[in-house]
Amino acid sequence: MSKDLKRIKKRLTNIFTVIVFILLLLLWTIFFTFKYFKFISDERKEFSRITMWIKNNLVSVNDFISFWKRIDRWFILREKREEINKDNVFYRKFINVIHLDVDNNVIDKLIKDDLSWLDLNVILNNRKFYNIKEFNDFLITKVSFNNWEKVILIKSLRYSNNDYISDMIWFIIIILLFSIGLYYIWYKFVDKIMKPVEDNLADMKDFIHNAWHELKTPISVIDSNIQLLNKMKTYDKNMNKEIKSEVIKLNWLIDSLINLSDIDSLSISDNNNLLSIVSDCINNYNKNIIKKNITIDIDISKKIQITANKNNLYILISNLIWNSIKYNKQDWSIKLSYVNGVLNIKDSWIWISEKNIDKIYDRFFKEDKSRWSEWFWIWLALVKKICDIYWWKINLKSNKWKGTTFMIKFK
Repeated sequence: MSKDLKRIKKRLTNIFTVIVFILLLLLWTIFFTFKYFKFISDERKEFSRITMWIKNNLVSVNDFISFWKRIDRWFILREKREEINKDNVFYRKFINVIHLDVDNNVIDKLIKDDLSWLDLNVILNNRKFYNIKEFNDFLITKVSFNNWEKVILIKSLRYSNNDYISDMIWFIIIILLFSIGLYYIWYKFVDKIMKPVEDNLADMKDFIHNAWHELKTPISVIDSNIQLLNKMKTYDKNMNKEIKSEVIKLNWLIDSLINLSDIDSLSISDNNNLLSIVSDCINNYNKNIIKKNITIDIDISKKIQITANKNNLYILISNLIWNSIKYNKQDWSIKLSYVNGVLNIKDSWIWISEKNIDKIYDRFFKEDKSRWSEWFWIWLALVKKICDIYWWKINLKSNKWKGTTFMIKFK
């Protein structure tokens, strides 16, 4: 079972991590793609507008070049640098201009970028460059005017295809590293979520082993006595009495196990008179009280009402009173009181060692196996479960030879 749970935790962690990775990759791919095409679109509009200015003689080529040269000098002086920083956004908005005559001789030019890749003849002899073309991370167009003078305009893209690919590669590396960290965080989270399941499975395993052991004991006694009676071929009163006792014990154990599994299904709640419930429980054990000559002291107001399922409340109080009677000393006492919302059930003999106080609510736990071996301790598991259902708090104080007090604080 433990291996299966580990496998499930790893599978859940892997699924979640992959989902997050894919979602992030998808979202950022969409973002960078939108960014790329948005920049390209803006660049094309700007480039097309400037091209139209020159093509329609709204601005002369010489004036256009002269203007950007003046801006260039102003920019250098302002920044107090000898050359313009290539990464500066303002600089990257500049357009490279090559002005050629009819014989394709360069009249004037303004080159702001490294254009070592440029082959003018390819652009000049190819008519497709009369339209705006994206080439080598540049926008290029060719304009003819004034008896076929030509102007070649070249603008670097602020966000090019290479930039897009570079961003995507870096982003994939980042989200891979993020996913690795997320995997370990999520595994811890899943481990924490699955902890109650693991605890329940471990508890169930212990419960089955303990229940098997406790059920087997009375069955073994009954079986051995029956075999002995068959061999003796006679009636033995003491042996018959022992068989009857073991059957009663077995029935009680089975009933307790059923109560423990079904107790949270009782959802109907009523206002119950606490004194009446306590009195019914004491009357139920009256024979045992008389037999041990135990003094019962009750200090509970008749007005106290507890909202709960009556059967659950009865099981809770009945089990605590029965424990106080069963393990109390002959001729000693039990006191029940209700103060500030707390029901106190105090006996004068039982004591529980401090190291076992947290264990007493475990099913089949026994404080002293040699002294209490006939008691199955399911009653405290029932008591604790009922308290958990109603969010009541249960505490106890125990002193050696002075007794134990169970305290139930009702909400």
